[in-house]
Amino acid sequence: MIGEEALKELEAIVGREHVYRDPAFLATYSRDISITYERWPDAVVRPRFVVEIQKIMRWANKWKVPIFVTSGQCYQGYGGTVSPFGGLIMDLGRMNTIYEINDKLYYVVIEPGVTYRQLVRELDKNYPHLMLDVIGGSPEASVLANAISRGVGHTWWPYCEHFECLCGMEVVLPTGEIVRTGSGQLPGSKSWHVFKWGFGPWIDGIFSQSNFGIVTKIGLWIAPRPKAYDWVVVAAPKPENVGDILEFTGRVIIHGIIGGGVTISNAVASLSCNLTYPWEINGGTAPLPREWIEEMKEKHHIGEYVLFGPMYADSEEGLQAKWRILKEVLKQYPDLYLMDRDEALSHAEIAHRVLYDHLGRPHRSLWAWAHWRGGGLSFYSPIAPFAKEDGLKLQEIGVKTTAKYGFDYMMKYVAGLRAIHHVGLLTYKIPDELERARQCFLELIKNYMDAGYYPYRVNPFAQDYLMSRIDRGYLAVCQKIKKALDPNNILMPGYYVPDVIPE
Repeated sequence: MIGEEALKELEAIVGREHVYRDPAFLATYSRDISITYERWPDAVVRPRFVVEIQKIMRWANKWKVPIFVTSGQCYQGYGGTVSPFGGLIMDLGRMNTIYEINDKLYYVVIEPGVTYRQLVRELDKNYPHLMLDVIGGSPEASVLANAISRGVGHTWWPYCEHFECLCGMEVVLPTGEIVRTGSGQLPGSKSWHVFKWGFGPWIDGIFSQSNFGIVTKIGLWIAPRPKAYDWVVVAAPKPENVGDILEFTGRVIIHGIIGGGVTISNAVASLSCNLTYPWEINGGTAPLPREWIEEMKEKHHIGEYVLFGPMYADSEEGLQAKWRILKEVLKQYPDLYLMDRDEALSHAEIAHRVLYDHLGRPHRSLWAWAHWRGGGLSFYSPIAPFAKEDGLKLQEIGVKTTAKYGFDYMMKYVAGLRAIHHVGLLTYKIPDELERARQCFLELIKNYMDAGYYPYRVNPFAQDYLMSRIDRGYLAVCQKIKKALDPNNILMPGYYVPDVIPE
């Protein structure tokens, strides 16, 4: 517990009204929709300025108070809002300044509290020729937080890889000092947000998915709004076609025919956005019968897997040229077919992507996943190559493991350039199925790792499990960095970097 004297010092830093101790308020930070365990913080602080963060970190070192950092409460599927160790939660949601929008060189400079909704509104109002790559989650999510978590979006390469587009950070270290990365290290540099590398070692990566510092400002490259846009929906009718649709997707992305922000959803994931869960079939104690899935696929005109992706060009003629190439490639996969466009738009998930996400418009409808079984949703996200055999193996592991625990195999692939994010959607009823979901989640992570498919990010609930697999030499280097930057282990202890290297 944080003592009264320490809390009064904290209130003197940010103002009493920005330090929260009321149980009703703390309850909102104690749990989320993911499998993470409920854990109450001692208090929540919401600073507004960088100098306040510096003072808070010095305060925390003095009083030995561990700090967990979040930016709003919108990354719940990965457990990003609940502190696994209690302590003080620092919510950066009030730090919502847009410092710069450069409409000639296509970048923005923002704080952690800037949301997708806020930034898109500003672009639409004053810079309609610019486009922000958005995520499929909440419009109230932090743009900065998604970038430093290596999240992905839905337009085209490189903009759909958000960390790839990050250029220059301002970071408050655990001891309160400030460091500026890239060209920001050079006094008076005019290139901070246009040239990533600066001079000498490039250290930006150590502040991504780590507990080495608090990122308080970033430069982010954004896209010119394309002059011509269309969308593509390709379906695969059977489970065994998953390899074909993956291989096809990889080919048309790497040659620039469709944008890199492609989604491929399986039938249950797509149907969950349009239907309610049929509890009357088996009470949720077993996966939905194959017969029911096939019946719903036929009734709603959807494949076992459905690809929906953007196509951009400088002109309508450019789009037509890309369509001709895509159709020629598609002929090499006789089981795949283009979906009827009206039928495609009748599916909430597809309409969400092609009418909103691919045009840089944040939208919230996909949280239907969380309500499929009863409010619970956790993502498990192994990475795999764009290859037939990998698609089949990922499917085999997912189907067998979820069935063992009575859940459905629900997933969406989010495409990279040469790799694919297999974003598994573990849905469950809270609280009835929560413990069973935790067991299923751990076994999914284990089985995928055993096959060579490691997650690109993971819920804190399972981080120790993942770190037990990481090379000991790599972890030792991370620990040396942590001890040098955070000698009192104040900032998010154990988060991504273990306090003790597992045996």
